[in-house]
Amino acid sequence: MGLLSGLAAPLSAHATFCQFYSENFDDGTATDATTGIYQVRWCDTYIPLSSNTPSTLCSQTTGRTLRTNSSTQDPTIWVSRGNQFCTHVRIRYNYYQYAYADTGLQYLTSNDTSAVCEKSGIFSAVASHSVTQACGTQEQIIPFNGYNGVYIRLEHGSTSNAIWIDNLTLELDGCSC
Repeated sequence: MGLLSGLAAPLSAHATFCQFYSENFDDGTATDATTGIYQVRWCDTYIPLSSNTPSTLCSQTTGRTLRTNSSTQDPTIWVSRGNQFCTHVRIRYNYYQYAYADTGLQYLTSNDTSAVCEKSGIFSAVASHSVTQACGTQEQIIPFNGYNGVYIRLEHGSTSNAIWIDNLTLELDGCSC
């Protein structure tokens, strides 16, 4: 099944992904990957102390997590494929929200050669977080659409509720890792 108007593709359409980045936030940071062909840069992150992570997040969670702390906190990841012919990036992570947080996953393609943390433009929505008071998993395939990079943002909505993110991985499609 192909892409429709540049929107994120259905999960069943791709099978050649290779993992090139993972983050569990346990060291209290969201680590950038700035060497090599593929680049990852984080913007607008809040990593609370491990005591502030809900114990019910997921059985794999033992340390810190990324948290959308308020309606002004929009954690953003810039992923660059460099000059490679990757076609998509798949993002996967566990999340927890105690009460509905109105946070959505969005993306914006770009030919930026370095991250612009306060990236403006129209981000396309690809998913919302519907699970409450339980561990949920989000997995989305996001197209590069011929651009060298993509910004992936956890757009916090209008509520003051937070979501916690853990065990995030990024995988590329159509190129070797």
